Amino acid sequence: MDPEEEAAFIRSMLGFIERHGLGTPDFITAQINALDSFGATEMADFWRDALALYERAYSEAQRKARGDMHLQIVPGK
Repeated sequence: MDPEEEAAFIRSMLGFIERHGLGTPDFITAQINALDSFGATEMADFWRDALALYERAYSEAQRKARGDMHLQIVPGK
């Protein structure tokens, strides 16, 4: 998946999660486990991939925010 497709997928998944009230990553992990236990591995894999993309995007956003804060605190760096 190229970066633009990945970004679109993340936006789509976050919108889906918000619209359907699916909640936190922990709740999604519980859903994945339930899908696995019922043998719905394809759907579980879909959510597992979506959660991994979400967590990676969240981590990158946090790193950027920390970097931006550092630039504000220590001008010139």
